[in-house]
Amino acid sequence: MHQEGHEQPTSSVSDIEDVLLNSWNDEFDTNQTISNSFTTESHRLLKVSFTDKLIALVCKLLSLYLSLFGVFFRVSYLAINSVLCITLLGLKYGYTLDNIRALIGQARLETGEFSSTMAKDDNNLFGMHYPYSRDTYSTDSRYNASEYSQVSRYPDIASSVLDRFIWDNQWIAFPVKPKQEQSLYMNNVNENYGASDPDYWIKWQSMTFSDKAQFQRVCYTIIAGLLPLLYFLLKKLK
Repeated sequence: MHQEGHEQPTSSVSDIEDVLLNSWNDEFDTNQTISNSFTTESHRLLKVSFTDKLIALVCKLLSLYLSLFGVFFRVSYLAINSVLCITLLGLKYGYTLDNIRALIGQARLETGEFSSTMAKDDNNLFGMHYPYSRDTYSTDSRYNASEYSQVSRYPDIASSVLDRFIWDNQWIAFPVKPKQEQSLYMNNVNENYGASDPDYWIKWQSMTFSDKAQFQRVCYTIIAGLLPLLYFLLKKLK
């Protein structure tokens, strides 16, 4: 799990936001983004943009539909929604497909294949601790006795994914960028993450490259669910 509480921020709140806006080419200008957040005691609680809310809604609705097919592949609604949110939001913010795959592997590792209490109750896909020194999409926290720390809670899965993107962008010594080569991206994330498990790096690699069973079942579910829609669409076009 990520040791958020011990992070050493390398730039100010405004600097982080400027880098995010420039590197991700978001369609909203700086003034609009600033108006979508408000000040707390030590950081700003960010508000999800309209576009990101729309993406989150599409993911939820599509996941509800696909979960009907997920029964046959032993895939949960939470797993489908998580994979869709990471993929679609990742593409929007400029992450390569390889790095999106790495993020999905890490989410699987942190949540025990999307089955942990943190995933189900807190919508926390990446084991994020509550941040006290950076902007965040986390609206609440909960004390985790096993980690002796406050873990972040989010209103939905999309907010958890967006918060991870904010976390990615704060590092300088080992910079984490959406378009980095996958090996460099994963290495720099691992250097900054401060995981309590000494075998974290090995397990993350395994989830990303070797142990693909759960991810493949999600893909099969998506394909199975989309085929009837494509058939219906083609029938209508004839």
